[in-house]
Amino acid sequence: MEQKRTDIRIIKSKESIEKAFLELLKEKDFDSITVKELLANARINKATFYKYYQDKYDLAHILCQEFMDEYVILLNRRQNYSSSNELPIVINNIYRFMFEKRELLTSLLKIHTDDIHLYDDMQCVLKNIYIMMNHNLLKKHGKDLELCAHIFSSTILSLLEYMYNNNELLEYEHIISCLNLIFKSNLIIN
Repeated sequence: MEQKRTDIRIIKSKESIEKAFLELLKEKDFDSITVKELLANARINKATFYKYYQDKYDLAHILCQEFMDEYVILLNRRQNYSSSNELPIVINNIYRFMFEKRELLTSLLKIHTDDIHLYDDMQCVLKNIYIMMNHNLLKKHGKDLELCAHIFSSTILSLLEYMYNNNELLEYEHIISCLNLIFKSNLIIN
């Protein structure tokens, strides 16, 4: 029984710290946040914070890594689908997940340090998955795989930014319709 009480206290302490940190990130830049502010907002003492984290950079790194772990698992599930008919379902599931995580992700994307660069990490994962899934197809057709991967990953992340800014979850069919409109408009093809 004592172990469960301890586990619950640990979970609640960490949740309180993380929640306070994310709230502070909504208000100010990562560099401006102090551990002292974090302690006050989380209503915990210094010893509790340092029991779980070395400093605010460690906290930020752990939160970003936890997000990336979920993100990679979700994207890797996409690779397990063999039929292109399943693509709309997979894309919709990915965007639903990302939309549900919008508050967390919006806050974490504000952190830029030498070791923490979440946007770049997300883009790198998207590029690698795209290359892995399309390597043979694109090689046969002589396409520039790196360029296609960059366009793909940039488009996915730009759509995500659009959804967050407009508080609107986009469905696969709507996205495809807009992409078709772009290519049919002759604005980019001459």
